[in-house]
Amino acid sequence: MAPTTTPTITPTPFPPTPVPDTSPEAFTFTLEQSTYARSAEVLTNTVTIAGINTQAPLVVSAGAEYSIASGDFTTGNTTIANGQTLQIKTQAGAEFGDEVAITVSVGDYETSFTVVTVPQDITPEPFSFAAKTDVDLATAYTASATITGINDAAPISVSNGEYAIGDGDFTSADGTIESGETVTVKVLSSTNFSTETAAVLDIGGVKGTLAVTTLAQDIEPDTFSFESVMDADLNTVYSADAITISGINDAAPIVVADGEYAINDQPFTSEEGTVQAGDNVVLRLTSAATANTVAMATLTVGGIANSFSVTTVKDLLAPTAKIAFPPPTAKTANTSVIVRGSAEDNLSQITDLKIFVNGQDSGASIESTDNFATWRTQLDLLEGDNAITLVVTDEAGNVNSEAAAVNMRREPYANPFPHEGVDFGHSRSVILDDSTGSPRLLIGRTFYDGTIRSVDLATGVRTELTITGLPTDRISTECMALDKKGGALYVVSTPPADRFIYRVDLATLQVTHSLDLSDQLMHSGDLSVRHMTVDRSKPDEPRILLAMIYENTIGALDLNLSEFTVLSSNTVPDGAQPFDSPTDIKLVPGTDRLLVINEGSGKILEVDPNTGARSLFADPSASTNTNIWNSSNALAFDVYQGRNRAIVAGYKNHDTLLAVNLETWVTELFSELELNLGFEANLAIEIHPDYDYAFIYDLGVLTIFAVDLEFGQRVIISKSRDWLPR
Repeated sequence: MAPTTTPTITPTPFPPTPVPDTSPEAFTFTLEQSTYARSAEVLTNTVTIAGINTQAPLVVSAGAEYSIASGDFTTGNTTIANGQTLQIKTQAGAEFGDEVAITVSVGDYETSFTVVTVPQDITPEPFSFAAKTDVDLATAYTASATITGINDAAPISVSNGEYAIGDGDFTSADGTIESGETVTVKVLSSTNFSTETAAVLDIGGVKGTLAVTTLAQDIEPDTFSFESVMDADLNTVYSADAITISGINDAAPIVVADGEYAINDQPFTSEEGTVQAGDNVVLRLTSAATANTVAMATLTVGGIANSFSVTTVKDLLAPTAKIAFPPPTAKTANTSVIVRGSAEDNLSQITDLKIFVNGQDSGASIESTDNFATWRTQLDLLEGDNAITLVVTDEAGNVNSEAAAVNMRREPYANPFPHEGVDFGHSRSVILDDSTGSPRLLIGRTFYDGTIRSVDLATGVRTELTITGLPTDRISTECMALDKKGGALYVVSTPPADRFIYRVDLATLQVTHSLDLSDQLMHSGDLSVRHMTVDRSKPDEPRILLAMIYENTIGALDLNLSEFTVLSSNTVPDGAQPFDSPTDIKLVPGTDRLLVINEGSGKILEVDPNTGARSLFADPSASTNTNIWNSSNALAFDVYQGRNRAIVAGYKNHDTLLAVNLETWVTELFSELELNLGFEANLAIEIHPDYDYAFIYDLGVLTIFAVDLEFGQRVIISKSRDWLPR
């Protein structure tokens, strides 16, 4: 075996100890962006340390942190080894445009970087609001935008409007807005049509405008129409169905021609006005006053017009006429007589009115200024009977050949009319009784037989009526008064007959009540009570008033003749304005005014119906408008058809009648002396609203006259023998 050799070991020398190297290779920190938001966190890139062989000191300037080998960021001095990674974190400045410089040293190598804060930007990205057109008037409109492009609160202001940020309230005050916030602008549209209103919002100098333009004015409504009316009544108001205005956006002018309109139940008017959409309008007119005639009202609203027509019925009826004077049957001694009256046609105009006498056209010229509503003529008369007939024609050709008729006889004044017999007597009464279907005049008598005369107003025929139930055969009926409401006739019988007042049932002529007036009628001679009247001016105290001529007293009786009192005398209530033979007392129709005439002085006194106090109403004898007048005997009141007067008959001046105005007291001559139809003793007068003539009873000629209340002309209704048997 071979021998073992022991190797020789040569000692290895130790390497030399390295020299510490803390100078790394150069490195640089970079940033992801050139500028950063205020106070933003900033991270650099990550670098790897190389070129050192030992731990090298790491120093980072204040305000920065470092992370080694992806560890946590920290501060404070430390060391870093070769091959380790290094990243720096810092924070941008708190103010716009700040620059934060960071220095990092590793060993003896130093590097730095600067973090720049972004500059301030309060100029937003452009924003806008869509314009609005055809908007309503005086209405608020809004639009919104989200603000971007700023990095700080930007100033915001508005002109001619308001704005709200987010859900905030609207305001017009200046403020600020942040990026990303939504702003809403509001503008109020104009009160005028076709007018633009703009609100301008200013944010950091960038402006956005919200413009709204109102709609155009429209005052031309939708078409409307009215349904026509046919066969309408004459002169009658007709209204069309209401229309509702639509299709306009402003007050439209409304005009009517030949009619009236009413808006929303307001009063009707014909004046120009305005109307709004939704208003209800009613159009009306008055139909024509003639038949088969179209009346048309035209309504114009904002340039749109339509008409409402009303056509009256066809005229198939003849006109009518009335003769106001003379009475139905009368006579005159004159060669002519005034004929006057009225005519009417409810459907047409009257075109002609003729007067025929005894069947022949008289050719009389008719005077009228109102289409024959009133007319008159002075008609020549033939000797004997004149049958006067009216023939009236309207424009539709309808003829009424017997529209009205009267009979006038022309003959000597003294002849009885219309017949002989049933003579009148001495009387102070003429009473119109229309309580039955045949109006009549009642005339009293002096004779002691308890009879009265009845005169048929249609014919003038006289008949004798006898009062029954009288206590004595010595009764006169010369003074009478009618109470139509009570159906009674009151009769005063005075010396030389008995001295009683009787109440007589008008239908049966039976005495129902009586009262002895012997203690009141002290004069033993002629008729002491000339006239009396029924006074119902106080419904709860009706009474009879008596004019007592010789006693110079106005007496009063209840309607049942139970108690006599003195209303007024020359001592009751005092002696002022004394009576001088009072002969008639009458109540002015429709009033409580009592007038009394005096035969002695001719004066007319007014008597207070409650106290009996007297005052002077009129003194015809002092009037310059009348002939000599010194005695008044009877009166009646003509207060119809616009007249307001008392008609006074005289005793000593018995050929005339006077008219005294009830308001001005002016006295005028009403009916002058007519030689062919003269008065002799017109002791009673009656005026009734249904007749346009006064009834006069004249005891001197035993005649009932009709005196036309318009012209004072006289005719005779009834006449008996021209003398008074005793």
